[in-house]
Amino acid sequence: MRKPKKEIHLTSYEELLGIEDNQENSVDKITEIPIDCLYGFKNHPFYVINDEKCKKLWTVLKNMVF
Repeated sequence: MRKPKKEIHLTSYEELLGIEDNQENSVDKITEIPIDCLYGFKNHPFYVINDEKCKKLWTVLKNMVF
């Protein structure tokens, strides 16, 4: 005989991320800014080296058929 199913409670992403319903009064809130307001800074750990190796890789990937 089967046991009755237990009710499963899933945590919402708002709860997981600590997002409040009323963000106007929240200290931590999401603010959208234009992409052109972003800029790199000295010793940033991530960057793209756009050299001949990169161009060759791009050409190879462009010609590949998936």
